Amino acid sequence: MISDRQLPVIYESLPPALGGMGDTVHAAKALARTLTGFGDIVDAVLVPQVEDESGGGLEVERYVKDDAIAFVARYLEAAQAPAPPTAIVAQPLTHLGGAAIESLLDRVAGAGIGALAVVGPSSRDQASVNPTSTVAAIARCAADPRIRTGAIAIHARNAEPARMLAKAGAGAEFFLSQIYYDADSMAATIAAYGRTCREADVKPARLFLSLVPVISPPTARLMARVINPGGRLPEPAAAIPSAAVGPGTVDYLHDLLAATLEAGSAAGVPLGVSIGHVTERNVRLSLELLSVVGQFK
Repeated sequence: MISDRQLPVIYESLPPALGGMGDTVHAAKALARTLTGFGDIVDAVLVPQVEDESGGGLEVERYVKDDAIAFVARYLEAAQAPAPPTAIVAQPLTHLGGAAIESLLDRVAGAGIGALAVVGPSSRDQASVNPTSTVAAIARCAADPRIRTGAIAIHARNAEPARMLAKAGAGAEFFLSQIYYDADSMAATIAAYGRTCREADVKPARLFLSLVPVISPPTARLMARVINPGGRLPEPAAAIPSAAVGPGTVDYLHDLLAATLEAGSAAGVPLGVSIGHVTERNVRLSLELLSVVGQFK
């Protein structure tokens, strides 16, 4: 499974624009072909449920995306060795009641998906009373023996180590970090999480560091909205340095990862890497980054 290796790697791919099952099948087969040959590097595929502001989910100012669970199910049908056999979906659950969560878990397990990362409420949902808290949603998922459960870590929040401890206590086996381009703020969160776990005498859960190359300034502007929807997070955690944009983006992320892995080793926190592309123009760079990350395994 995803945490067996010393430095497991996840490849993150967005589902296609909503256009029917034909688009889903085509995109899933294309992803399987793309990752063939990366089976010695990539341990799992991650697909987040992405919707617009009217539909909940991860806050990305883009058109509504196709269903992540259906997309992953088609990927698993198309994937052949050495493509990654394990799949993860990231789903917003806090706007759902208990019965709806159980139904979603049945869909995830029925699709052969091995893990689910619970996404917390969006800024819109935070203003309302949610049927299920993030910790309670994690506990519901963790109680299902068919699925491994993870959660999201927002490294820019001062209270995040305590939040991570509570989520792990509810059953989160791993964390997916917010996309980041600043090693210092991530290292600070890792150190604080390690310290919090030592004080509580618990073993830290694995944290997957989310890295996305940035091909151009327009992509950087999109990424800024993905990282910091509504301008809620402080600088520099939400900033994308100019050195991270363009031809040098893979080299920048290599150095960023090397520095952050040192921080994880010093703090005693097990780490992994999650590599995404966000835009189709970034796919080639994300695969180049995969090859670079393979040098760390």
